[in-house]
Amino acid sequence: MCMPLLKQLVCAETNPQVAFAWEAAQLLCKDREVRARATNQGLSLIAETEIALGAALRRLRAHYGDSISAAPPAVRYDECPPHTEPVMLVKVKCPARYRGIIRANLLWRGASIRALRGYPDSVSITAVAPLRELLGLPDELAALSANSATLHMEFSHFRDLVPDPESPGAA
Repeated sequence: MCMPLLKQLVCAETNPQVAFAWEAAQLLCKDREVRARATNQGLSLIAETEIALGAALRRLRAHYGDSISAAPPAVRYDECPPHTEPVMLVKVKCPARYRGIIRANLLWRGASIRALRGYPDSVSITAVAPLRELLGLPDELAALSANSATLHMEFSHFRDLVPDPESPGAA
């Protein structure tokens, strides 16, 4: 399983951080969706999706409370073949009234829509998009759909990195 996402956590009530990280890693050791690594700087969580990272963070917050601070998720390019990035398969099911705004959001994120299926009261959108463009999508979909959309993401493939036209040195 490809696990291209990283989230760093620290516990304000524990010093050194490695003690918290080791104990937290033990709490998550049976989780197949997330891998936890204890470091001197805290706990490193790696996963395939933000959904999996969020579930692990909720489990840890249930145990440690609000003393846990979490950095935003980051793509682990070191886990990709050279000069490539992970691309995710995205499936969203939502009430039909949210189809336009959710489709527009996916397109704005650089997604390529693969399928759009209508049902009597809902729609299903299947797309692929670079993982770096999908960061924050679970929370945004919840906000756009009044918590009525369901999201499934999984690793699809690697693709050649496309230079950011805003970055220095881009042609």
